[in-house]
Amino acid sequence: MHMLQPARLKCITISTLRHTWRYILFVAKLLHYIYTKVRHHLGLPSNREHNNNIMDQEMPEEQDMPEEGGDRENMVDQQQEEEREHADLLARFHVIGALEPMDAASDMDDEDEEDDDDVDVDYGDSDSDSELEEMYSDESSSSSDEPDERDTKVKQSKCLFPDEEQQPQQKTLRQYSFQPLRLVKCAYKDKHCAGGFPLARSGHRIIASNSHLYSLGGYNPRSAVNAARRGRCLLFQELWSYNFATNLWRLELNAENADNLPVELASNALTIHNNVLISHGGTGYPFGESCSNDCYVYRTASVGATPAVNRLKVTGDLPTAQYGPGIVIHKNYLYTIGGTTGFDYTCDVYRLDLRTGVWENVYISRPEMREDPEGRYRHEVIYDGKHIFVLGGGTSHSVYDLQRIPAYNLDANCWDYFDTFPDPRIVDVGRNNKGYPKPRKCFSCVQHQSTNGDIEAFITGGLQVRSGLAGLSA
Repeated sequence: MHMLQPARLKCITISTLRHTWRYILFVAKLLHYIYTKVRHHLGLPSNREHNNNIMDQEMPEEQDMPEEGGDRENMVDQQQEEEREHADLLARFHVIGALEPMDAASDMDDEDEEDDDDVDVDYGDSDSDSELEEMYSDESSSSSDEPDERDTKVKQSKCLFPDEEQQPQQKTLRQYSFQPLRLVKCAYKDKHCAGGFPLARSGHRIIASNSHLYSLGGYNPRSAVNAARRGRCLLFQELWSYNFATNLWRLELNAENADNLPVELASNALTIHNNVLISHGGTGYPFGESCSNDCYVYRTASVGATPAVNRLKVTGDLPTAQYGPGIVIHKNYLYTIGGTTGFDYTCDVYRLDLRTGVWENVYISRPEMREDPEGRYRHEVIYDGKHIFVLGGGTSHSVYDLQRIPAYNLDANCWDYFDTFPDPRIVDVGRNNKGYPKPRKCFSCVQHQSTNGDIEAFITGGLQVRSGLAGLSA
């Protein structure tokens, strides 16, 4: 709670009086303008009629009437006298206005330097006076239907406000613009109570639909200590959903409402198909000691379904239990590529027929015999209907680059390679920057289809052998 500060109260009072004095000056100018117009339209005709009556009574019939030039000279003299009175009145107002106190902004600046923790105070809209002046000037310029009178009123209204005419008005308009390829932090923590959002974690998996983002599993060493004391799973047995429209997190599934959640919930693979989430593989804690080759299906309340999780019953040639693979769904088949048991790394390709639940091995990579990609884990996969592109990844002691990308050909059942092009804006020969994203593993990737049908992959973050990475590339 801030204590009362006399200096700040003085600035607020001076600022308020300054705005009040400007309103008084504006009203005085407006009243003088109305008085001038009324006297001009009503006073002159009555005087002219009065003068004519006197002249008719005093002058004989045979006397010649005076020329019209004399009346014009009288009218010009009268208008000049009115303009002198008007200029004298405005001069008095300007002399008084020059004596008003200075703007309180300088005092406020000094006060802000003394106390940086105080909250800035809004003293009102500084454009309100100019907006009122524009409103009245527009009203006076459009009140008459005759073009000549409208032009005359506009000129006279401009003469009433010479200061505003000399100083151009500057209005601050709120600008709206879309800024793609920019990371924006969602401030959801300040809007909800504790427990209304996921705790910090790593090793979890993220997938997104058009309306929601989903987070499955993960690990936090602090939470693992508490879970070990209570005899619970050391990983997060949780499925969260985040609504893009409402900025709200929702706990869809946990150990309390679903007792069949997997315990291998670190570095598994996650995909979404027809608003249904499918996970495959993963490891428990300690990492690598217990791995899985199961597939789980998750239904969430965020799409109107009853929250539930089910393990698929499968047969056939199952892949090795491992973690860190990449999965893609193509024509009712779930393809899985790569992964590790904690000791061995592969880039083998398996697929599961989602209609029959039968696994089959479709390709065994042999990099020592042919041009096949090296074994890896925690890579990301992108799918364009013909190829499954494998981005990055690595082992415990190496990472793979993104200059030459291996892609599994779904029709030919072989590996193809695609050479990428650098970004010329960031090429720096002196720093050995060739314009490509740095080699990485354990990063995030999002697939997006542009309006022309091209498939784009956006990657962010990741891990090198010695240091982490931050940034966004496409």
